[in-house]
Amino acid sequence: MNLPHRVTIERQANTPNAYGENVGTWSTFLSRIAARVVHPAGREALAAGANVAEVPARVYIRFRTTVTPQMRLVHGDRTYDIKAVTPVDGGRDWLELSCMSAAL
Repeated sequence: MNLPHRVTIERQANTPNAYGENVGTWSTFLSRIAARVVHPAGREALAAGANVAEVPARVYIRFRTTVTPQMRLVHGDRTYDIKAVTPVDGGRDWLELSCMSAAL
């Protein structure tokens, strides 16, 4: 499989602020890994009472056991929530990440 794109995978961590309260922040988990980013058609959704265009993506990366749906993916200037992580053809060579990003 050709992997022409570079993506960053981030995970959320709790970091104490100046008052000792835990604040969720995103930090780099995997940086600039090879990927194939595929964009099927976008769709309209109702979010917080306003129409927004959701931008779905399927991202293919080499298999790894450490990527989870609690993470997010950054490709260029767009950030995607990872909705599902699925081995391609049930094997241990490739992962398909089903992602979604709100268009701004």
